[in-house]
Amino acid sequence: MSANRNVGPVKRETGVNPVRCRRCKREVSGPFSFTVRKVQETVRDGKKEDKKGQLILSHRKARAARSWDRINEALEKDEVIKGYIKCRTKGGMIVDVFGIEAFLPGSQIDVKPIRDYDIFVGKTMEFKVVKINQEFRNVVVSHKALIEAELEAQKQVIMSKLEKGQILEGTVKNITSYGVFVDLGGVDGLIHITDLSWGRVNHPEEIVALDQKIQVVILDFDDAKKRI
Repeated sequence: MSANRNVGPVKRETGVNPVRCRRCKREVSGPFSFTVRKVQETVRDGKKEDKKGQLILSHRKARAARSWDRINEALEKDEVIKGYIKCRTKGGMIVDVFGIEAFLPGSQIDVKPIRDYDIFVGKTMEFKVVKINQEFRNVVVSHKALIEAELEAQKQVIMSKLEKGQILEGTVKNITSYGVFVDLGGVDGLIHITDLSWGRVNHPEEIVALDQKIQVVILDFDDAKKRI
């Protein structure tokens, strides 16, 4: 399949052979005249000519080829691109990028766990192309990759200001059987189950809930591993 992007001259043609009208779905007899202009971008569709010796061209395939080239370029140059989230699918979302359907894994939407995927449907967001399967023409994109660099910079600032005994406000991000993970503005801190209350706690859900804002005291932190 080869592409042709040359624009040819405009010329007038006349003919007497019947022409099939797409709108009225019938043949219209000549004589008639019409204007011929070479399409800016076409792709030869399979064989070069049909039974009547006419070139078989496809504008749709030309657009698809151009979109595919654009996606490959975005991956090579690590570009930020925009895409429209069309719908949910198993394990993530389907995103329209340059007219091609790409897969957005649920784990690549945000750095925080997503509990309601439907709120993203119909939105236009920025993405990075993270993987392309050339054989099967599969594209994987990520929104999470865009904010990871920014979060890393935020972590450096937060960790540089931490002190033992410092009181901070955080948001409950995740609850496990052994404790609670709290978002302290870009850095996660762990509250062990034994530090949630003076009394006995069977499960952290007895004390806190997801997205709840709580105040915590910094007991210890590891600057190298960015653990609090």
